[in-house]
Amino acid sequence: MLDTIKKTTRKSGAKSPKSKKSTSASQAMDSNNEKDYRQMIAIAAYYRAEKRDFKDGDAVQDWLEAEAEINSTSHAL
Repeated sequence: MLDTIKKTTRKSGAKSPKSKKSTSASQAMDSNNEKDYRQMIAIAAYYRAEKRDFKDGDAVQDWLEAEAEINSTSHAL
């Protein structure tokens, strides 16, 4: 009986045949989420620059502030 259990149980970390497919789907979702995340930051950074009439500013600083804003907002959800 014990031999049967040992033979039928998987080793820790072994992947099922479906895991490759689900990993690809997971990677696609992560890729889409990353694109959405970056787009939200880009839009927020644009509005920051627009608010100051695109003068006397730094695009990198706009991006960093927008990123911080998006991150703080998403953690509140």
